[in-house]
Amino acid sequence: MFPLFNTKNILINILINILILFFSQIILAQNNEKLSEIGVPVRLAVITIEKEMNKKLKDTVFRDDKFKSEYGIFDVTARKIAPIKIKGNDKGNKINIESTFRLIIKGNLETNFIGIPISMPIDQQIAMKVWLSSTFSLEKNWQLTTQTTLEKHEWLEEPILDLGIMKLPLAKIADGMIEQNKDMFGKQLDDQMKPHLSWKKPISQAWETLQSPLPISEWEKDTIWASMHAQNIAMTALICEKDTFSTWVKIPLKATGTIKQKLKNNDKPLPDFTLLAQKPDFGALKIKIFIDKTLAEEKMLKIFGNEEFEFKKYKSKVEKIMIYPAKNNLWGVALTMKGSINGILYLEAMPVNKKGKIEIQKLTYRIEGESDFPKFAEWLFKGRIKKQMKKAIEEPLNLQIDNMKKEIEKNLKNYMVPPYAKIQGKLKQFDWNNFLLTDKNIEADLNVTGEWNVEMIGF
Repeated sequence: MFPLFNTKNILINILINILILFFSQIILAQNNEKLSEIGVPVRLAVITIEKEMNKKLKDTVFRDDKFKSEYGIFDVTARKIAPIKIKGNDKGNKINIESTFRLIIKGNLETNFIGIPISMPIDQQIAMKVWLSSTFSLEKNWQLTTQTTLEKHEWLEEPILDLGIMKLPLAKIADGMIEQNKDMFGKQLDDQMKPHLSWKKPISQAWETLQSPLPISEWEKDTIWASMHAQNIAMTALICEKDTFSTWVKIPLKATGTIKQKLKNNDKPLPDFTLLAQKPDFGALKIKIFIDKTLAEEKMLKIFGNEEFEFKKYKSKVEKIMIYPAKNNLWGVALTMKGSINGILYLEAMPVNKKGKIEIQKLTYRIEGESDFPKFAEWLFKGRIKKQMKKAIEEPLNLQIDNMKKEIEKNLKNYMVPPYAKIQGKLKQFDWNNFLLTDKNIEADLNVTGEWNVEMIGF
C-alpha cells in the first residue's frame, strides 16, 4: 500500500499515463481520415542500371536464326564478352552504352570477289566493340522500356574468310549486314532487356505494403494496427541529370487504424502509371488520431484499480475512472474512490502545443465525497504541489513525444528497403494540435513535414 499523497501518487500516475498513452499509442482515425498528399523524389543512378544490366544480361544479347541480308540468310548470335558500360548524356531520358560482343555468323555466303561468284558455307566468330544509345520511358503498366540505336561499331579482329587459295576480307560484308539490320539489332536488344527493366514488382510490393495493416505498437498485449491507404500514384517523366535518372512521385493517401481487431487488407489494385506535368511539393502527412475513451478508461482501471491506498486511518481503492469533456474545452478525469472513505476527485486540464512542447494549462480540481475526502485534494493542490504535478505530467509526456520524433529522425537517416530502395531524409515539423476530448474519443491532429528522397538500389 502507498500513501495517497506521495509525489509519486496514483492520481498523478493515472493522469500521466492517460496522456502518455494518448500520444504514444497512436490509433489512426477510421472515420475521420485526413487526405494527405506526399511528394517523394526518386533517384535511379545510371551506375545502378549498369550493374543490373550486367547482372541480368549474362551472355547472349542478340539471336536471329534468319538474319536476312543481300549476302544470304544467316544464323547470327551476339554474345557479351565485356561488361556493359553506361553513361548518361544529360539530354532528357537517354543513356550511352558501350560494350564488346562476339558476333557468331553461320550460314551460306552468296557474293562475288573480283568478279568471281562465291557461294560457300561460313562459320565465323568476330569480336566487335559497339556504341549504342538508348532512350528510356515508363509505360502505364510500370514497364520501363528502352529504344536502342546502334550508333557505331569497330572490329577488334579483322574478319577474314579463308578460301584456301586466297583470303576474302569480310569487313565490308559484315558492315553491310549490320547496317542493313541495325534497327532490328536495336529492337532485339530492347526485347532482351525488357524482362529485366520492369518496375511493376517493386512498385506493386510498395503498394501492397501501403494497403496492408501493419502492427505499429502494442497496448497491454493488444496490437495496434494501422495502414496508410494510398488513393492513387503519379510520377513526373524520367529525366537524366549528371548520370542519375530522377522523377517525383505524388501519393494522396488516407490513414486508418484500429486496436485489437486487425483491419482487412485494402484490395484496391495498383493503378496504372499517371504522368505528372510538374513536380509536387514534399507535402505533409496529416493524421487525425484518436483513442476510444471507454477503452482508455478500462485499461487505466485495469492498471490501477487493484491498488489500495492508505491515508491516515482511511483505506480506499480507485473503483472507477471516467474521462470526460469538461467546460471550456478542458479534459476531465474523474476518479471514484471507495473503501473506508468514499468520494470522487475531478482533475481538469488543457494540453496545448507551445513551440513544439506540450504544456498542461488550467489545471484545476473539484471534489465530491465524504467529509474528510476534500482534505486529500486540498493538500495536493497547496503551494508547490500543483506546480510539481504539472511538471510531473509535462516532462514524461514531452519525453515520450521526443522519443517518437527521434525514432523517426533515426529511420530517415538511412532506411533500407531491400532489395529495391534506400530512403533518406530529415524531419522538419512534428506537431500535435487541435486537442479534443469528445464523449467517445480522445482526438488530436498530428502534422508531420520533412524532406526526403528515395534512391533505387535495384529493380
